Amino acid sequence: MKGGAGCAKGVTFLWFSDCGIDAEALRALADLLSRGAFPALKTLCFPGKSDITDVGVVALVKGLSKATQTIFTHLHLEDVGMSDEGIAGLAALIHKGRLNQLIAMHLSENSLVTDRGVITLAQAIDAHGLPILDTFKMRGIRELTAVGIVQSRRR
Repeated sequence: MKGGAGCAKGVTFLWFSDCGIDAEALRALADLLSRGAFPALKTLCFPGKSDITDVGVVALVKGLSKATQTIFTHLHLEDVGMSDEGIAGLAALIHKGRLNQLIAMHLSENSLVTDRGVITLAQAIDAHGLPILDTFKMRGIRELTAVGIVQSRRR
């Protein structure tokens, strides 16, 4: 089979665990998604410690913003070194309606996220909603305070 966009039309689940993926690898994946690869993809999962950082998350956001066919139902970005910048990118996707089909979002153990990031995400969800979201996990956010929780709930 020749490579290129569309070469993996039936793939619905990508799971990257313990494979050393970093921001550059995620940038390459984001480029594939923006060109229509994996049109049936429903689950994108980075379930553990990786070096993706905000650079990779922002690249993923850019790729998903351009993608015309990929509609995720499950997004796992757990312990990827994301901070408020990465959360802001996800919030932008929510504002654009690009994550409306999410059933589950797992953002746990991203210890660089602060109250500001949680409030940004809450505002995006409040303004545009995630209509079928069933599961949302954001445990292990060490900089989250009662102020952030209260402010995010008031939105």
